[in-house]
Amino acid sequence: MKHFPEIEAEINRLRREKEIYIAVLCKELNEARDSIKWKPSVLKDYINEMFETTGGLASLNFEHLEVVTADLKKRLEILREK
Repeated sequence: MKHFPEIEAEINRLRREKEIYIAVLCKELNEARDSIKWKPSVLKDYINEMFETTGGLASLNFEHLEVVTADLKKRLEILREK
C-alpha cells in the first residue's frame, strides 16, 4: 500500500481542527450553564453512547465528528435562546 504523507498530514490537520472546535463548543456549553458539565471524560461517555463505541472522540470518522459538532452546536443554540 502506498503512503501519501502530504494527504495524511492534511487529514490529521483537519481532524485536529474538528477536535479543537468540539472542545471549544464544550467550553461554551459550560459557560452557557448547560445541564451537562462538559469535560473530556463526559464527552467520551457521551460519544460512546451516541455511537455505541468505546473509543470516544478518537474512534470517530469525519462524518461522526460532524454529527457530534452539529449536536453540540444545537445544544448551545437552545441555551442561548433562553
